[in-house]
Amino acid sequence: MAKNDFDLNALSPTTRAVMVRLKDWKKRREQWKTLKFIFDLLALIFMLGILWFISHRLNGAENLNQFYAVLFSRPVVNAMIFLIPTLIVWKFVNMKYNEYDEDYETLRKEIIDRADELWFHFPEDWQHRQEALEFMDKTHGVNLFYKKK
Repeated sequence: MAKNDFDLNALSPTTRAVMVRLKDWKKRREQWKTLKFIFDLLALIFMLGILWFISHRLNGAENLNQFYAVLFSRPVVNAMIFLIPTLIVWKFVNMKYNEYDEDYETLRKEIIDRADELWFHFPEDWQHRQEALEFMDKTHGVNLFYKKK
């Protein structure tokens, strides 16, 4: 059996449930991370577009009235109409990502801290411990060997 072909069903129900839950939380965290990146990029593009438009239109502006005329022009207002909801959704996505990241890291560290309780009480799991940890690391990117933060 190759290291990537390890079957979590070989573990006890408790250990399997913990591993599956950790794997699911990692997947959710990665989904929110991708969504966060998309909204980061979208907000940055809108803000840079607004700044470029304003600076392009104010090349030779000498008084404040010209600045306000450009600032409240139709293209800038339209961009702001899209920017404000994007920032609101960005804030929500960022909050959800941080929540899932914190929950995932807490569970991962808890599994590492309580390795004695998780592995030593189930002799059948102890035989598969190294294989299970390598499987989780290589297949799902979940490092259960040590805490890194």
